[in-house]
Amino acid sequence: MGYSHLIHRRNPPVRRPLQSHLSPPNPPLVSPNRSGQSPDSSLLDPRSVTLGSSCPDSMPIASVSLKAAAFQSRGEAVLKPSPLDKFENVCPPNGENRVVLDTTTFRGIRKTFEDCNAVRSATECYGVVIFQRYISMDRGFKEELRELLNGTNQATPPQVFIKGRHVGGAEEVMRMVAQGCFGDLIKGLPKKRAGEVCDGCGDVKLLPCFRCNGSCKMAVVTQESGRNMVVVRCTDCNENGLVLCSICS
Repeated sequence: MGYSHLIHRRNPPVRRPLQSHLSPPNPPLVSPNRSGQSPDSSLLDPRSVTLGSSCPDSMPIASVSLKAAAFQSRGEAVLKPSPLDKFENVCPPNGENRVVLDTTTFRGIRKTFEDCNAVRSATECYGVVIFQRYISMDRGFKEELRELLNGTNQATPPQVFIKGRHVGGAEEVMRMVAQGCFGDLIKGLPKKRAGEVCDGCGDVKLLPCFRCNGSCKMAVVTQESGRNMVVVRCTDCNENGLVLCSICS
């Protein structure tokens, strides 16, 4: 035997792993085209993919989704009823796109005065523009309210109209405010800026007549000589010598 068995024990054979387990197989070679790119490089290049790029036999995915969303929004706008549809269509003058509040400042009837203040405070909290008509200071407002409500007992203030719909009096309005549904009725109405007050009337809506200075009387000359004068009723103001503010009314 000699020393061959000793040499075999001192230097055992090294077992090397197969080459296939160390590295993946080489990818197949693809010959580039004339522009220097491989035939499938356009599929992986993000610059070549554009939004709305269409295939020959199909519509763009982005355009289809946009059309579907637009159709759905139009359908909801048509099918969804307005919260104001359940109220009577009674529109005061120039009340198509705002809140009109028929109120009073007369303290003769305590409950009426307190109801008017409560409704006014509740509606002003929503920050919308409110047109207040003081029926105690203008007889024309009182007559218009009676005509709108057909002379019923509901003609007592306060009365609230929103977008040409009669919402109701103090009891109905305060109930909707407590239930949290009053805000849905005034959606889309113009907002009032914080601290904004009319420069003409201070949000009173009425001013003394500029022609008679609130006296409701005018002196008219009856002859050309200018000596004979007659006092007549002013035709510009109401019975209290007041006119509407030309800025906020």
